[in-house]
This record gives sequence, C-alpha cells and structure tokens, in this order.
Amino acid sequence: MREEALSHIGQVASLADVESKLRDWLARYYQGAPHAGILGRTPSARYAEGEKVRVTEDELRAALTVRARRRVRRDTTISVDGTVYEIPLGYLAGQTITVATSLFDGGEPVLELDGKRIALLQKGRRIRSISSLGARSALAARRTPMTTSSDFSCFGLRSSPFNKEIEDAELWLPESKVALVTDIEEALTDRQSVLLLGEPGVGKTCVLRALRRKLPQAGFRLTYCRNATLGRRDFYRHLCHTLGLHPTSVAANLFLAVETHVQEQRRDKVHPVFLLDEAHLLHPDMLGHLHILMNYEWDAKALLSLVLVGLPELEANL
Repeated sequence: MREEALSHIGQVASLADVESKLRDWLARYYQGAPHAGILGRTPSARYAEGEKVRVTEDELRAALTVRARRRVRRDTTISVDGTVYEIPLGYLAGQTITVATSLFDGGEPVLELDGKRIALLQKGRRIRSISSLGARSALAARRTPMTTSSDFSCFGLRSSPFNKEIEDAELWLPESKVALVTDIEEALTDRQSVLLLGEPGVGKTCVLRALRRKLPQAGFRLTYCRNATLGRRDFYRHLCHTLGLHPTSVAANLFLAVETHVQEQRRDKVHPVFLLDEAHLLHPDMLGHLHILMNYEWDAKALLSLVLVGLPELEANL
C-alpha cells in the first residue's frame, strides 16, 4: 500500500502537493477499490452503510494516548524515545512510573501519578506548572527558577516548593505515603518497632517528618539519630547527647542513663521512639545490641519503639 501511494504521488514541490496527491490516491485507488477483508466491497460503500459513531475530542485524545512504563534512575531522570527527561519528584528515584504521550496533541510526554499529569521536561529545563488529568493545554516550561513573589503567586504559592525548609505541615505526600504514615502511627501506638526501607530519594525522611507532625506530642517523644556509623559506646554517647543526658563516658553508665530515661518516660505516660536513620550503616555489634536496648522488666514490657530507616540491604543485615 505504501509503495503504491508513493508511486502515485511521484515528484512533489511542497507538503501541500503531498497532501493533495495522497487524498487523490485514497479517493481513486483505495476507498473505491474492492477489499477482500470486507468481502469484496469497497471501503467507501461499507462506511456509507455503517452506523455512524460520533467521537468527541476527549475520546479521540484518550484513544490516541500511548502509555509506557519507565524506571526512574537515581538522578531522577528517564529516557523516552532517546530523549532524557527530568522527574520533578525526587522520591520517585528507583521506582517504576507510567509515562503518557498524546499523539493527538503532539506534546511532550507526561508523568501520570495520583490522578494528575506532571510535565516531563528535557534535562536542563524546569517545570512551570502541573495539570490535572484531562487538561487540554500543553504545559509551559521556563529556563529560570522561580525567584520572585510574582512567580510564586502565579501558582498560588507563598514560597518555593522545591527546598528542604518547607514546614512539616506544608509537606505534600501522595496517597501511598499518607497510608504509610498511618501504618507507622498505628504500629507505634501499639508500641511496636518499625523497619522503613527504600532506595535513596524515595521520600523516607519526608515520611518521618509527616509522622513527627501526626503523632500527638503528649503521648510520644521522638528522638532522631542520624549518625549510624558509630561504635556501641559512641552510639550511646550520641544518643545521650540527643536526649539531653550527661552521664560519664563509661559504657555501662551510658546504657544505664538511656535505660533510666526510658523508664522515666513511662512514669510520665510518654512512649519514647528512637528513629535511627541510615540504619543500614550500623556496625554489626551495635545492630546486635539493639534487642538489649529494648529489653525492660524481663522483656515483659514494651517501653521503647525503634524505627530503623535505611536502604533495602538493611533487611538482610538483620
């Protein structure tokens, strides 16, 4: 079919010539020619007899949207048809996402996530706006970051949404992360410990911050420890410092100070929670000592919860 059409078109001087000759070929040699696939009838006759179904623009756009699955690299980029695009959501690094490209609009591919379409711009450019599913207009892009109040107000923002200094109450979490925070909250309410695993950049720390805001301060005391590379004594010294305790540096005194603090929290009807970040870096002797840290009253009382946060290899270490 392609060869026949090209033979009929022959030499052309412009794109308009191509369109004109292609329409002529379709009318004379295709639409009016008998086809074995429709029992020797012509396409034009079959179309004239058939029931006409009116297709809306939205239906046509949906039918001409092609979707593909891509795994986000650690630098939060993906490749689509040989072009590298940036993902504006760092927590998606290492995860598999759905990318949609509209053949109807002919625009750039977009990320479909939690009922929204988020523009994917070529590496080196910045996102300007986010649209909901079904939006018709193409998303605009700009080469410079938002720096002025007018830039922020254009999107209903009071400050830049892409920095670490966002307040806990202003953090946005997808539904999957909201459910995860709820699961952790329920576990801690039951005085259990939690293992939170994930690749770098998937949002583990954001989950902890959302948890910090959600847990009632009257019933819990969260202690965040970020240095997991210490030996046993230095770890307890660091933990004591974080808790505001000042015992002597003897290992036994450090452990006793933490143990006494936990028991005092119980008398105050407060459940202490130690959050150990980068826990996959814990020394084996420290990792093996954690169960002793949680042993109170002949291991009959759950006075302390641990939240171990780290990369997936932490599970194998345990």
